[in-house]
Parts: sequence; C-alpha cells; structure tokens
Amino acid sequence: MTKNYIINKETEEIIEVYRDGSLRENFLNKIISKPIKDQYIYIDKFILENQIDNLLEKRKDEIPIAFGNRFDFDQCYNIKEFKGVTYQLETSGFDNLIIFALNLYDNADHNLFLKERK
Repeated sequence: MTKNYIINKETEEIIEVYRDGSLRENFLNKIISKPIKDQYIYIDKFILENQIDNLLEKRKDEIPIAFGNRFDFDQCYNIKEFKGVTYQLETSGFDNLIIFALNLYDNADHNLFLKERK
C-alpha cells in the first residue's frame, strides 16, 4: 500500500501522511480545489473550514478513549486551536481525522505537494 506525504514546499516539512484508500485520502479529495497536478495540492480553505466545523460537531458525540496511565499525555493528545477555540484531541480514533484536517488548515496558505513512497 502506498504511503503519501503532504509536504510544505517552502520548509520541506512533512505536514501529514496518508495511505491510498484511507479515510484521510477521502477527506483530502473533498477539500482540494483542483486535481492534483505535478504533485501540487490546491486546498479550498473555505471547504476545509466547513469540513472541520462538521467534524468538530460530530465529535461531541464521541466517547473519549480511556488511556489510563499507560502513556504520556503527549503520546495521547494533541492540543490544536481553530477559530480561537483550543481543543484537546486524541491521537487515535475519530480525533485523528480532525488533527489531519487542522494540520492541513494550518498550512493551506502554503505551497503543498505530494510525495509518494511504496
């Protein structure tokens, strides 16, 4: 299965990773404004913002995962901000897609490109 890396062209930093056929790939296909051309990704920030709002609304019904004392806080949660609100998001489960979306949102104004690895 191919692993795809979304990279910030200016900083060459890996923004996100997804696999072919994954929920992340399906989400990405909903928010791109043009077909991926020459490996560049063009994100429609308005659509992305609406999708994030929808995910956060659905999140209210999700039951938090009980990590207990098995892991450090940083291994279990990401603290992300969106529209002036701070969210404590779990690194697994439903929240993982929200983290993916917010990482794209934070970089949507930059040149993003796709790099594939098999």
